[in-house]
Amino acid sequence: MLKNEDFIQEFVEEAREHLENFERILLSDLADISAAQINDAFRAVHSIKGTAGFFGLAKIVEIAHAMETILDFVNRKKVAFSDAEIDLLLEARDRLNVLVNDVKRSDTYPIDDILAKLQLAEADFVNQVGQKDYPVAIELPQDTSQFFAVFDFDQDTQAKIAAFRKTGYHIYGIEMALTDQYLSSSGGIAAIADNLTSVAKVVVMISQAGEPLNWDDLKAGKYNNDSILILAASILEASLFIQVIGLPANCVNVLAEDWQSASAAQANVAGSDREAQDAMLMERCQTDTYEGAESLRVNIKLLDDLMNMASELVLGRNRLLTLLEPEKKKITGLPQVLQNVDRLTSSIQEKIMLTRMQPVGTLFNRYPRLIRDLSKKLNKKLELKIEGGDVELDKSILEGLSDPLVHLVRNAADHGIESAALRKQKGKNEIGTITLKASYEGSVVNIEIGDDGSGIDFSRISKIALEKKLYTENELSSFTEKELVKVLFNPGFSTADRLSEVSGRGVGMDVVRTNLDKMGGSIEITSKSGCGTNVKLTMPLTVSIIQSLVVSSNKIKMVIPQADVQETIKLKKASRDQPIEAINGKYFYRLRNELLPVIYLSDLWNPDQVGRVAQDHKIVVLKLGQIRFGLLVEVLIGNEETLIKPLPVILKECGIYSGLTIMGDGKVAPILDIAGIARKMAIISDAEQQTPLHHPEQKAMAHDDREDFILFRGSGAEILALNIARIKRIDKIKKTEIERVGDRYYIHRGNQPLRVIRPEDYLAINRNPYDGGDYYVITPKLTSLPIGILATEIIENVNFAPVLDSRQFKIKGMFGAAVFDEKMILIINLDALLETVEPDSPRGV
Repeated sequence: MLKNEDFIQEFVEEAREHLENFERILLSDLADISAAQINDAFRAVHSIKGTAGFFGLAKIVEIAHAMETILDFVNRKKVAFSDAEIDLLLEARDRLNVLVNDVKRSDTYPIDDILAKLQLAEADFVNQVGQKDYPVAIELPQDTSQFFAVFDFDQDTQAKIAAFRKTGYHIYGIEMALTDQYLSSSGGIAAIADNLTSVAKVVVMISQAGEPLNWDDLKAGKYNNDSILILAASILEASLFIQVIGLPANCVNVLAEDWQSASAAQANVAGSDREAQDAMLMERCQTDTYEGAESLRVNIKLLDDLMNMASELVLGRNRLLTLLEPEKKKITGLPQVLQNVDRLTSSIQEKIMLTRMQPVGTLFNRYPRLIRDLSKKLNKKLELKIEGGDVELDKSILEGLSDPLVHLVRNAADHGIESAALRKQKGKNEIGTITLKASYEGSVVNIEIGDDGSGIDFSRISKIALEKKLYTENELSSFTEKELVKVLFNPGFSTADRLSEVSGRGVGMDVVRTNLDKMGGSIEITSKSGCGTNVKLTMPLTVSIIQSLVVSSNKIKMVIPQADVQETIKLKKASRDQPIEAINGKYFYRLRNELLPVIYLSDLWNPDQVGRVAQDHKIVVLKLGQIRFGLLVEVLIGNEETLIKPLPVILKECGIYSGLTIMGDGKVAPILDIAGIARKMAIISDAEQQTPLHHPEQKAMAHDDREDFILFRGSGAEILALNIARIKRIDKIKKTEIERVGDRYYIHRGNQPLRVIRPEDYLAINRNPYDGGDYYVITPKLTSLPIGILATEIIENVNFAPVLDSRQFKIKGMFGAAVFDEKMILIINLDALLETVEPDSPRGV
């Protein structure tokens, strides 16, 4: 039976933290592991050993002690760490982890194999450094009574010592001579204080004359070249304690175990009073030890229960506010009561939510070990890069992501990254890179798993899908790459030649998607042959409650996550049609001299536009990454905290909803997926949400370099692009409004003539006869030359980071050519074009 079983769970939790820190230290670059880190690793193992001994966990103590011995050699700089020792210590760490997680049955697990390996490594170290150099037990003075006689063991000091002893601490008496040489070699009194307090708790500190001291006195230099006496408590054993504080053995004395009972008798303290005093003083010691770091371990089930109750409380609050709204004017004081209930409910829900939020770094930090093990198992050179570790997610989502991320990382390492030899042949770095990245995007978090490997073999996907009779040959030949990627999610589908214990590209991808669906997430895979693969997981910040804006059109309520809303704009019915402009079947609103794409909310479920009501409209301006667009709604109902419920499978196919919620009137309303709406309504394309893949010979522009462009045509077939930031306005005119004066063309803009040009007259692009009756005039801004550009067609508004090829397209007036959505785009250099039109005119302002 375990000793002190009531406290065993606290030991398990602390031991897990120590083991995580231990693994993190050993996974550092071998050349970068410092003596301080080795010391931290040593302390982690020693803390586990000391507390395990307190509980009588013999096998945990044995393994930890053997690990200590290995680390002690390295810490004393007798031997250097090698990869083999790190592998062995990580294996021992894993065995400790098994015993800790099943602590009550830890004595039933076999440990002889791992102990034998550790002892063999210890023997090898002894042979390397020579037996005479092996650390031996340090003999301490046998008679310490004379040293401790100078301390005044009053009742308070005795109680502190007793409290420390109860938790396994040793009590040491230290004589420290503050000579100039000692202070200089130790880095000064501040460094000495930091070193000592990192491994011990100071109980009493006095001068040789018996005067009480503190560290501030010593830092002020009052006792330089003098000796001080310290009574301290430490979990470390004597030999290790002496080694860590760096003093000679004869300067450290151990207070005998039997001292406590003798002193207690002299003090005449009653047993019951002593226990109460011990508890009080131990609490004081703990408070001193962790001053400013107030924390409490709480069972996760309790947090889950609180979260569920908070969710129901929010629903009840919303229902109550709705039912009592008509009664506010009838019942005196009711508005104030409801306001208070609303405020308190929101505060309770917010605080409970915060207790469940954790940085994704706690999840990402598990994978360096996985990458290290895979690198050895697959005989590949791998490195892991982690970005965005401080992004926070709900604990339940982090736990749910653990297995899917393991599968995706294994896939990337096994079938994404090539062997070092093959990468060298391709001109790549021999070390393959796998990237884990987290970032906020409105009300969701994007987690990306990317690799710079060979990419997905789409022809092989088609071949295997045909062999498995999943699709016909005609169907597969018509599939785009995006559709072929979806084939990977068929149950049991794999492109691997043979199944390995590590992974098989596609095996289990259906399970990954199923797990993400349960949490309200989604997965998107993009790949480019020879450049690598990127898997993007889109997850909600939390699975419970969000701040939202409730809107409606045609009396249908919808919920928009507040994090996606940038601003709202009210339009009057009389002027609604004027600022909303239709260009090529899409709608735009001129917002502060910018063209803002807008969507009618009713068009999401009624694209025929039959349901539009002629009344005042509001524009909800939404931001998705670097893209902004507006949602035209009829009614802004207001802000509300909404409880997220999972979306039925039948609604997931719509692609515009992320969940459901129950409104205050008891009815169900859908929560809008802003990214899904933007894709469905062609505000953005799938290509725009892909992470750029870096080819050795081609570097894409960074995410921050994404720009908005208007795509249009002159009289030829070429697609031209002009940065929206340089566009003042776009007008539709009749062909008959264009007047020719000499060799120039003009239109009337108010009471002033405006010169217009055809781009094909000044750029080396095709010119074709144009028989249409209408033109579009694009008026640039930030130019000193008032001029309009004639277009026969406005294609669309897009946002992307162009990869320019200016070598093959050296056209005056052009930045170059780019590819977007599998089409070639010619991007106009406005200033260069205007210089061609008017060589003597000053350029942009």
